[in-house]
Amino acid sequence: MTGARSVGDIEKVVSFLKASNVFDAKWYIDEYPDVAASGLEPTLHYVKYGMRVGRPPCSGCKKEKTFPVIPNKSLESKTATKPTLAVLTPNTTLVNNEIITAPASTHIRILQKTYDSTTRKIRYEVTTPQRCLAEIDRYVGLIVQRNALTQYYADAIIFECKKRKLPIIFEIDDDLVERASMPDPHEEYRKSKQSIKHLLKAANLVIVSTDILKIRYSAEATRIIVLPNAINENLWLSPFKNHITADVAWKHKRLFDDEKRIVYMGSKTHLEDLLLLKEPLIQIKKAHKRVRLFTIGITDMVEDWFEPIEVPQHLQDYRKFVPWLRDVFSSMDFAVAPLTDTYFNNAKSSLKFLEYSAAKLSTICSNVLPYNQVVTHRKTGLLVDNNALSWTSAILEAIKYPELITQMGLEAHYEVTNQYLVRDHIQKFDSAILEAISP
Repeated sequence: MTGARSVGDIEKVVSFLKASNVFDAKWYIDEYPDVAASGLEPTLHYVKYGMRVGRPPCSGCKKEKTFPVIPNKSLESKTATKPTLAVLTPNTTLVNNEIITAPASTHIRILQKTYDSTTRKIRYEVTTPQRCLAEIDRYVGLIVQRNALTQYYADAIIFECKKRKLPIIFEIDDDLVERASMPDPHEEYRKSKQSIKHLLKAANLVIVSTDILKIRYSAEATRIIVLPNAINENLWLSPFKNHITADVAWKHKRLFDDEKRIVYMGSKTHLEDLLLLKEPLIQIKKAHKRVRLFTIGITDMVEDWFEPIEVPQHLQDYRKFVPWLRDVFSSMDFAVAPLTDTYFNNAKSSLKFLEYSAAKLSTICSNVLPYNQVVTHRKTGLLVDNNALSWTSAILEAIKYPELITQMGLEAHYEVTNQYLVRDHIQKFDSAILEAISP
């Protein structure tokens, strides 16, 4: 099922849903927190956004994996004639073509840019490696993200594409070749190293997120372009209501009116970065008892200088996680983005800064790539050398001058919302794909 896009299509489908009673508005709001956050009428939200990401319109549809047939012949006739690309993404759960779960990187880099629309010249279809091979003649090309393919499937798909002269677009937003040489308890990246190398060489187009990645992979890729990370305006900028669960609200509530609340979020690969803050926070807390550092996702460890906030299991999907995260951010005074200066980290994007800024949080960042390329010191954030004295001084400054911190958060928000929105990247994304699949 695809989302209606033109005004006429939208009005017709909304009217049909309301008249037929196949759409359960109360269930839809309860099931998807971002609906209330958007401020849109539920049926309108479903038609504009829910349909295109495969959401069911009612609880019975979800349970039985069946969906009502909506008379949208105009949309179907237009999309049926479009060139279709298979999209292969890592760790994505599909049930009857519905995306149940996918990593944040997949939502940010792929899914937010590949929704179906009558105004787009391409149709993107998320699928599995097995199904892709079985139905490969249906496609005019393939998009493969990160480590979506094992070496077996990478080699098989490359072989079949070469035989049919089907273009491959490879999308990668981290230096996963370098990551494979780093400690990896689950060996996820070591196992993917060869498939990633094969895809870099075989791809007609490689899309990366930073200039550093472009430089590193240029020797192996035939053609490579940079499409920077951006934030989804529907998730990050729409109005939102309280999504903090009761246990989080109780455990991490504000204890004093004058306490200073700092937040650091990221994956569990960032423990070494967190440790940059250990000595500064221990020293600061001796003089300022009401300073609290909260971590989200970084580690399961519990120490007396920071407080982990556990992400509720039912909010693991990025689409549900962001409204909750924005609510957590709204209780914070400023954010931190420590990052060790390593070869791997230098190729990362400034996504943390973008997301903090979207929430109007001022950020104290390590003065390393990628942050020193996007942050203007003392205007949109603070850049800090990676030593205990510098971090201590910067955090104390943020505590002492809240007006400066507030102003930098507003400046950063203005810059990010004017330069780093997904909607402004869609045309460039489609143009790059169309060029890659053209004979």
